[in-house]
Order: sequence, then structure tokens, then C-alpha cells
Amino acid sequence: MLLAIILGGLVLRVSLLPFEGRPADISDFVGWTLTIERFGTHAFYAHATAVGGRMVDYPPGYLWVLTLIGRLAAIFHVTGTSNHAALRWIVKLPAIAADLGAALVVFALARRTWTSWQALLAAAILTFSPSTWLISAYWGQVDSVPAFCLLLALFFAVSRRHWLAWLALAVAVLVKPQPVVIAPLLLAWQIREQGWSARLLVSGAVCFMVAYVGSLPFAPSAAPGATISWLLNRYRDATQLYPYTSVSAFNLYTVRGSFYASDAHVIGGLSIAAWGIVLFAVLLAIILVAFRRALYDGRPLRAYEPLFFTAVFATLAALFVVTTRMHERYLFGALVLAPLLVFIGRWERSAAIVMMATFTIGCVLALSLLTAETYPRGVSMAVHLFSLLNLAALVVLITRLTAARSMAQVLTNGS
Repeated sequence: MLLAIILGGLVLRVSLLPFEGRPADISDFVGWTLTIERFGTHAFYAHATAVGGRMVDYPPGYLWVLTLIGRLAAIFHVTGTSNHAALRWIVKLPAIAADLGAALVVFALARRTWTSWQALLAAAILTFSPSTWLISAYWGQVDSVPAFCLLLALFFAVSRRHWLAWLALAVAVLVKPQPVVIAPLLLAWQIREQGWSARLLVSGAVCFMVAYVGSLPFAPSAAPGATISWLLNRYRDATQLYPYTSVSAFNLYTVRGSFYASDAHVIGGLSIAAWGIVLFAVLLAIILVAFRRALYDGRPLRAYEPLFFTAVFATLAALFVVTTRMHERYLFGALVLAPLLVFIGRWERSAAIVMMATFTIGCVLALSLLTAETYPRGVSMAVHLFSLLNLAALVVLITRLTAARSMAQVLTNGS
């Protein structure tokens, strides 16, 4: 049955290969691939616009994938301009593979706590949900790749292979920075199992090595300090490209405001962007305190896995809802866990469904606006409503996490 789900998901995605939700994004990936092939990895960032791509706002993680695609394209003579049809299809394949891999990991995670039929349902939800194939197979975006790595990190963590968990999380962050916010939860989980020991240092060493080795082919210097500094500058520069309260995300700022509103406006001595970071830090602290408190109520570690998934989902959702400069797709890292929240409790299920629905609507809206090359400054009442729904879903999740007795009952009864 699992094989049928995966094959069905593959057929669906292959059928969508000819479509391009936003051709400019595909052109970027193709252009960057050809640039790497022509100039090499070390010269890539300096020549990123040479073959049809735009300025690079990606850290080097996904560029490894594009390097491999470029080498394979050269071997099989799939070369040419950035409009080459075959290459425009090929650059979608990593995200499609990540989609299907994520479904397998979700099945494995669900099977640890729930029945095989529930695990199959979780895999099917992730495989066939429009919130998944819409951005990978149709749009051609790569958010599935870091999301898959994030799921692997959780799988290795609950399987007590912690250095592999940190390896997978570090790879996810090297592709997209958003998953880094779950690091405190991953650390709390490891400490709950192993205690405070020297083995925690291995986690830091693994993350450093991934950051260094992953950046080395693209960085201008091989010195570890200079390479890590260069990587941090890539993250910083990417955050400066969209100085808005919301690029196209249904978040706190579009409950009443609009897309593309500046986040530099100062309130009480801090910019809106800074207030967003402060608010997220407060919410992360609340989630972490509630998570750690619940972890030590005397049950076996495996019983806390649904709590772990809920805390990770809430953390990633909080980042999306309360910080600025968010695109609609940045919620996807949380949504790969939505099929698991379906079985935890009715409130968790409701929050997950709401966010999957608003995410899909947001992607459709972004695609229709971006394809038409229109960027309206105002938003409709519907967008205000969807933003309010996302905010309400986040409040529900954090409330459930802080209600330790209620959550313990949920984890015990699964209702």
C-alpha cells in the first residue's frame, strides 16, 4: 500500500513537469546550474547572473544539488540556454524526490506511535496534499528539500542517533535557514535521553563541519573562520532583500496590514522587524519551557514523540506568523509535520488543517499575482481572514503545549 501511495505521488508529479508555476524561478535554477558548470563553484556567486539567473539569495546547500545536475546535464549533453526544456524539467526532480522521501519518513515516524493504517494515511496526506505538489512539481520551488532533511533530523532524534539528527538539521539549514529555530528543541530532546555529557559537543562539531565543508567549494577562502563568516554573510544578505512585514505571507502583520509594507518603521524604540524577532524569541521560550517541563513527567521517552512533533510544528509556525520578511512558502517546513498532528488531538488536527488550507491558498494567490507581474500594496478582506486564522491556529498550538496536563492526556489517549 505504501508503494502504491509513493508511485501515485510520482505519477502525479511527473504529469505536472511541463507546467511552470512561475517560469522566472525555474530560469533562476537553470541559469545557476549553467553558471556553475561554466565558471565552477568558487566563481559562482561572482557570476550568478551570467547565464540567465538573478542575484543568488540562497546559501550553498542547494547549490550542491545544482552542481550535480549540471555535471549530469553535461554528460548527457543536456546543455544550452536557460530556456532549454529538458533542463527546466530536470531541476524540478530533486524537490519531487524530496516530496516522496518525506512521505516515507512521515510514515516511519507515524508508525512508531500509531497503527499502520494511520501511518499510511499520514503518508498519503503528505503525498497528495496540494500544499506539497503545488510548490515542487508545479511551481518548481525547492522547499521540499530542507523539509525532508528536517524530517530526517526528527527521525534520527527519536531513533536515538543524535549525531545523524544534527547532521540532517545542519544540511537543512545549509539549504534554507528557517529550520535552525528547532535546534533548541532538538537539544532538549537529546539532553532528556543522554543528560549533560561530552556527547553534546559532538553535535556542535557535526554542525560546524557541515557548515564548513558544505560552504568550502563556493567560499572565496579555505580558512575555517573566513568560510563560516562568508556563510553567515550569505544568510544576512538574503534577509536584506525583502525588508517588508510580509512579502506574501498570511501572518500577524496582514491581519490588518498589507503585503510589502516596510518593516523599518520604529515603534517604542525598535523597528517592526526587531519587534518580530523579540516576539518570536518569547514564543520560542514559552514552547521550550513547556516542552522541557512535559518531558520530565516520568513516562518513557518514546511516549513524548507526538509532543516533540507538536513543539517543532509550533516553533516553525511561530517563525512564520510573527517575524517579518516571510514569503508564503516559508510555512512549508512546519506543514510536513501536519499529517502527524492529525492523530494527536482534535485541536492539533484543526490547527494543522487550517494552516495547510491557508498555505495552499497563499501559494495560489502568490502564483497568480507573480505570474501576472502585479504586486498590489493592499490586501483583500479574505487575506485578513486567512492571516487571522493562522494566528489563531498558532495560539491554539502554544496553548495546548503549555497545558501540560491536557497534553499528557492527549498523548495517552490520542484524542
